[in-house]
Amino acid sequence: MAAVLSEFNETRSHVLIVTDTAGFRGTQTDIDIDRMKSDHEACHINPNTLRYAPPGVLNNQILDSASALWTLKGGKVLPGGGTPGCIAPTNLYQMHGFVDTIANSQCSQLMHDSCGASYASPSSYSTAQVYNAANTSYGLAYDMCMNDGVPWYGNLFCGFTSDAEVCRGTANQIVNHMLWDDAENGNEYSWRSRWNYTGGRAINGPVSPQALENSYNATYPGQAYNVQVSPGYYQCEQYSCHAAGQYAP
Repeated sequence: MAAVLSEFNETRSHVLIVTDTAGFRGTQTDIDIDRMKSDHEACHINPNTLRYAPPGVLNNQILDSASALWTLKGGKVLPGGGTPGCIAPTNLYQMHGFVDTIANSQCSQLMHDSCGASYASPSSYSTAQVYNAANTSYGLAYDMCMNDGVPWYGNLFCGFTSDAEVCRGTANQIVNHMLWDDAENGNEYSWRSRWNYTGGRAINGPVSPQALENSYNATYPGQAYNVQVSPGYYQCEQYSCHAAGQYAP
C-alpha cells in the first residue's frame, strides 16, 4: 500500500473512528489472499472477491482490532474528526472506491459520507499519477502471485500455462477492477492495452485518508496531535480481576 500511495505523494493508508463507547471502528490494508485462493475458479479470481473484499462496514463491531491498535501507535488523532458511535449504512469494502466515488465504499469515504467528516475535500490525481500507481499495483500483485506460487491444478485448468502467465492474468484482473470496475467474467486482458486505447484516466472524487487529514488540518488548524496507544490489560489476584496497577481488596 505504501508503494502505491507514494505515487500520489500520500503516506496515510488507514483511518479509524475510535470512541470510548461501543462505537464503530474498521480498517483494512491487504486483500485476503487465503479467501482469494478459496474463491479461485480455474484461472480466474472470483469477481466478488475483488468487488466486495472484506471487511467493509459493520456497525458496533471491532474490525481487525490488532491492526487497528498498531496502526494508531504513533499515529495522528483528529479530535472530533468523526461522529462518535455513528451508525453507517451497511456496505461491503469496494476496491473500485479508491478510483470512483462510491458511497461508504471504504473507511475514509464512509467517514465523509456518514460519520461526520463532511469537511473532507475529494482527492484528485493526474493521469500520470494514476498510471504510475496502476503500474505499481500490477507489479506488486504479480510479484505476490509469483512468490506465493501457482498450484499444479491451476496450471492444469489454465491449459498447462506457466506460472508467469497465470500471475500476469491475475494482476491484470486486479488492476482492471480497480481502474474500471471490470472484474466480471475473469477479464485478464492487459490493463496497459486498455489504458493506451482509452487514453487513460485521472481520478477526481473519492476521499482518501490523506485527504481527510489534510482537510481537517486546513479547517481546524493546530487541533490535531500525535498519539501512542497501547493495548490495555488486566491482572488477576485472589480470583478477582482488577485493572493493572490497582490493589486487590
